[in-house]
Amino acid sequence: MRKIILFSLLLATGLASATNIYKWTDESGRVVFGDKPPNGIEATPVRVQSPQTFTPPPTPTFKSTGSEEAEKKAAEEAARLKYKVAIASPADDEPVRNNPGNIAIQISSEPALDVEAGHKFQLLMDGKPVMTSQKTTIVLTNVDRGTHTLQVQVIDETGKVLESSASSTFHMLRFAGG
Repeated sequence: MRKIILFSLLLATGLASATNIYKWTDESGRVVFGDKPPNGIEATPVRVQSPQTFTPPPTPTFKSTGSEEAEKKAAEEAARLKYKVAIASPADDEPVRNNPGNIAIQISSEPALDVEAGHKFQLLMDGKPVMTSQKTTIVLTNVDRGTHTLQVQVIDETGKVLESSASSTFHMLRFAGG
C-alpha cells in the first residue's frame, strides 16, 4: 500500500507542473491520487512542491604541458590502424615447381590496407626488400632455385614499418638441365 502511495506521489511530482493533483479515498478505503477526481467523491487538492534541482560546477580544463605538435603526433599514432598481415600463399615450407622461376605471393591483411593514408605492402625475400605494392598479390619472376624466406610488412608513406608478418619459407624447384 505504501509503495502505491509513494509511486503515486513520485508520479504526481512529475505531473505537478502540468496539472492539479487530487487525493481521495475509494470505496475499498484505499487512498488514491489523480488529476481528476471521480464525480460524487470528495477530493482534496494536493500541494506538490517543485523538485529540487542541482547544477554541477563547470568541468575544469587542464592546460597541456606538452607542445601541440607532440599531442598531434600522439593522436595520429593512436589513430593508426593495427594490421594483422600474413603470407597466405605459398604456404610455409611449400615447394613451388616453376621452371621460369615465377611465383605469385598472396598477402592477407586485416583490416584492408589504408591506401588513402599512403600505406603499402613491402615484400622481403631472404631478409631484403624486393618490392612494394598496394595490391594483395605480388608476382616475382626469375627467382633462383633453392629455399627462400618471405615476409611482408605494412609501411607508411615515409617507409616506417607499421606491422610485420611472420616469416614463411618456400622451395623454388627449377629444372637445372643443360
